[in-house]
Amino acid sequence: MWSTDDPESIRPADAGARGAARATTRAATWRRAIREAAVAAAIVLAVAEGVALLILAGGLVPGSSLRDALKFGGLLFFLFHHVGLHVSTPSLSLPHGLDTLLSLPHGSSVDATVAGAFLLGTALVLWLMYRAGRALGGLRGTTPMRRGLWGAAVAVP
Repeated sequence: MWSTDDPESIRPADAGARGAARATTRAATWRRAIREAAVAAAIVLAVAEGVALLILAGGLVPGSSLRDALKFGGLLFFLFHHVGLHVSTPSLSLPHGLDTLLSLPHGSSVDATVAGAFLLGTALVLWLMYRAGRALGGLRGTTPMRRGLWGAAVAVP
């Protein structure tokens, strides 16, 4: 709202109200960024759990239960994000003699950190975050720099 009482000076009628509205909009934008990040994480977790349940349904891992499949889905979720996993076992024994095929010492203790990434899942994460960031940047940004900074806010939570 602009005051035009004096034709030579056009100024904001209430700069304080505009500042409060800007702060409210900023808070609403951060809430949306958190919501978009949570939705992206939920979608990726659902995909990881779906893959794990398909593996269970197909019987690819003999003797696994629903609980094991849900844990495997969580493992996939972390591997989509390239998180290092600490592996510790007092006696290495892989199913179907796989440790012999891989030339790993059978029965010895293992204490290691394994980091890997399933790149198709990582690509899904990147695509979801890109879409959320682009939508958020389009709401708040006027210049390319502002759009980029507000779009990156999705990655903060």
